[in-house]
Amino acid sequence: MHPTTILASLFLAATSVLASPSSSLESRQVGTIYARFYADGGCHEPWLEDTVYVDDHVDTSCKNNGPSLQYGSVFFSANGASRTLRVYESANCNEGGRYYDLLPGVNNCFAQKAASSKFL
Repeated sequence: MHPTTILASLFLAATSVLASPSSSLESRQVGTIYARFYADGGCHEPWLEDTVYVDDHVDTSCKNNGPSLQYGSVFFSANGASRTLRVYESANCNEGGRYYDLLPGVNNCFAQKAASSKFL
């Protein structure tokens, strides 16, 4: 084998090994949103329960994920999602009912129920 062929083969092998992990790593990263549920209508302490919404950049299905306890408000924080989270006051993401949209990167308190949700 010629020395230039060996060097070219080694160069191609090295660049393909370096390029492949970064693309698969990006596809595996997910964004999350932390939510705390409060008894009153203004997100004042003490909080009653918490949950995490996971944005995997693919799934758009409806999740019935609201807590079963009585609460008056929910505060969304540490919003690392890349898509808008639509939160419905009723189960099964009923488009005919009330809902609110939480934009990516926004932290906010809502004095409404959060019975179901989906990423848009």
